[in-house]
Amino acid sequence: MTERKPGKKLTRRERERETRRAEIIAAARKVFAAKGYDAATLDEIAAEAEFAKGTLYGYFDGKRDLFLKMVEEGFDEVADVFGEALASADDFDGGIRALIAAELDYINEHRDFFDIMMSYRTADPEHVRRLRELMIQKLIELGDVVGGYIQQAIDAGEVKDYGARFLAVRLITMAHDFAISVLGGYVDYTLEEGTDIVIDLFFNGVRVGKK
Repeated sequence: MTERKPGKKLTRRERERETRRAEIIAAARKVFAAKGYDAATLDEIAAEAEFAKGTLYGYFDGKRDLFLKMVEEGFDEVADVFGEALASADDFDGGIRALIAAELDYINEHRDFFDIMMSYRTADPEHVRRLRELMIQKLIELGDVVGGYIQQAIDAGEVKDYGARFLAVRLITMAHDFAISVLGGYVDYTLEEGTDIVIDLFFNGVRVGKK
């Protein structure tokens, strides 16, 4: 996302530039989801965004840069969604429930982005390396957003201390895996059932009764 100082009012030109950039990112999502990274071209993305191909180079260095920026902004959107969900709750359990519900809703509403990530293939080893580094960085950032919330519960004695970031990443990936299983038709559950199921598995596991 474009960095700017808090409270700074954008000029009309800056607003127009941000709008164009967002339109290019949205167009890239559609094309990458439909064609895959290797098969997609900047010509197709420019056509989808209704810009000349040269316009894209005013915002991105090329296809690789555009793809990575698209992924980065997707994860940043998720972080914002997580933060808002946690801030909306009155207690720890309510925050975790709001978080999982928000994650499942986001995945459902942005299937193109997750289709891209799940079906991603490329013969470009440098791109693979940079994407892997970016995803690790962004997953750590998401873990820290949620981990700070979980750490408060650890400090209060509500949750076992296995490490706040570790628990946060496990929770996030459990919800993600559940959504992908549902959307992929691998299980007979619905996304609406997901919040209760993920919370139950996270807190109680699969064992019935006491050890």
